[in-house]
Amino acid sequence: MIRALRREFRAAVLLSPAVLAALTTLLLVQPWGALSWNAVAQSMRFGMLYAGPLMATAGAWTAGRDLRRGTRDLLATTSRSTWRPHVVAWAALTAAALLGLVLTCAVAAIFVQPITASDELWVPELFLCVPAYGALVAFGMALGRLVRWRLIVALTPVLTFLGILFASRRDWSAPVSLTMNAGPASDYATFTGLSSALQAAWYAAIAVALLAIGAARRRWLALPPMALAIAMSVQLASMPYDEHMRDDPAAVQQVCTTTGPPVCVPRYQEPVLDELAGLVQPMLVRLDGIASAPTAVRFSHRSDDGPAWTFDSTLTGRLVDPQRNRVALAHLLLSLEPDGRHYADCTPTVHGEYASVAEAAQHWLLGDIPRAQQLLDGRAPDREWIAAYFAAKANCDGEAMRLLVPATANA
Repeated sequence: MIRALRREFRAAVLLSPAVLAALTTLLLVQPWGALSWNAVAQSMRFGMLYAGPLMATAGAWTAGRDLRRGTRDLLATTSRSTWRPHVVAWAALTAAALLGLVLTCAVAAIFVQPITASDELWVPELFLCVPAYGALVAFGMALGRLVRWRLIVALTPVLTFLGILFASRRDWSAPVSLTMNAGPASDYATFTGLSSALQAAWYAAIAVALLAIGAARRRWLALPPMALAIAMSVQLASMPYDEHMRDDPAAVQQVCTTTGPPVCVPRYQEPVLDELAGLVQPMLVRLDGIASAPTAVRFSHRSDDGPAWTFDSTLTGRLVDPQRNRVALAHLLLSLEPDGRHYADCTPTVHGEYASVAEAAQHWLLGDIPRAQQLLDGRAPDREWIAAYFAAKANCDGEAMRLLVPATANA
């Protein structure tokens, strides 16, 4: 059996670079909220959407060899074991796919900053890929063995991609959506050990059921693992959020700049702190000395503790869109209390009643005086005007806010 496994692995090894290419492309092109192993593990799980069709196609191609050779009906008349060659080929393909995953993690290790080193729960998160990859390969092999049509190999990637996409919708299959897309929480939270174990067991039960369907002479043997998969699906869907995920204390710890006005972010966003400070500190300096204006910006992972913003970055730790971030930060500064942590009770916005005032103040912060002057019909805002703006905001004084708008703008 070992010799057969080696032979099958040599035939399946081309799947490794295919999986490596798909997952590495995902690593390089997707925006990152955190550069940590936890985020990499979540990315690899989401990568099943793109690498999964490759695995299923390889499984369908391998399972359809006898049909292409014209020996399937002949072999069906022999007394040879039907499950052993099927399982050996499945194990070889799964191992080849996992080799591609390992190589991708080696590439990610060049860039990732292990900020969650104190919490190793990302390891079982990543381990989920073992039974999940096995289930995807088993799905392809079941198709290739049961469907006596040569073109099924060409249709397998399409069917697999659409199947994963449809099943990962949150309103359709909670377990698939859960295992592939934990949402923004994956930047600072990890799956609990219980949740990761149940997810892995769920995929393992699906893989066993698909193997039984594809290889066993008595296909009713697939019923027990199918029943187990259904039971665990119900269990996963019924568990509350706090039983699935927990915050990583190391990832949510705040880190701040050491020079200039304070700018703080959760540690999982530390790679972009210097670039972020370069955008917002000049605006804080412009506001220095103005009563009721923020003197700092303190971001948090939860809105109760500060602005819960996540800044998308590249794999090299650079902001994806610094100019857009700069405009958004100027808008944010108009909404914060002096502590830079809480939102003001009375904040005119660019979408509110005093839209021209708020937008003019935003452009003043950005240094775009001509645009601010245009919004105020020729009046150029200065520090005195900005001070009056923050005073009116602090006192919720609508009349004072109206006085900041020229008479022609009020008409």
